[in-house]
Amino acid sequence: MWPANRGNVIVIPNEHIADLESADDDLLGELFGAARQVALAMRTAYGCEGTSTRQHNGMAAGQEVDHLHVHVFPRYVNDGLYERNREHRFAPAEERADYADRLRRALTR
Repeated sequence: MWPANRGNVIVIPNEHIADLESADDDLLGELFGAARQVALAMRTAYGCEGTSTRQHNGMAAGQEVDHLHVHVFPRYVNDGLYERNREHRFAPAEERADYADRLRRALTR
């Protein structure tokens, strides 16, 4: 969890694909289509002023998990997301629950 961007989401395909370079165009269309839906729902659920996506390929680029995924972040003016990367931590499920519930409701509207 990033301190000023709580409620970020990771969009992951069910099929195992290692990274962007290994994916076909159809899968990428579905993956980024889902990321778009999440980003739109974040605007409703969190009242954020914008959204950002992040996707890494290979260890040198910061990919920590050998499975294609896209991060979607709620964004706010001057939130310093990219400057605060070292403050990232893994939050327990109970801390994430409210954000998940709010986003789930926005996605089903």
